[in-house]
Amino acid sequence: MTPFSWMILSFALLMAGVCGFTFVQIMRNEHKQHRNGQS
Repeated sequence: MTPFSWMILSFALLMAGVCGFTFVQIMRNEHKQHRNGQS
């Protein structure tokens, strides 16, 4: 593999990790808001 393809691969993995982390944070925040609303 060329250095350029490695850079693209690492960037894609980074974006996937950020998207997954953000999705988890949003889901947790929604659950917290529902709990606060019920109580």
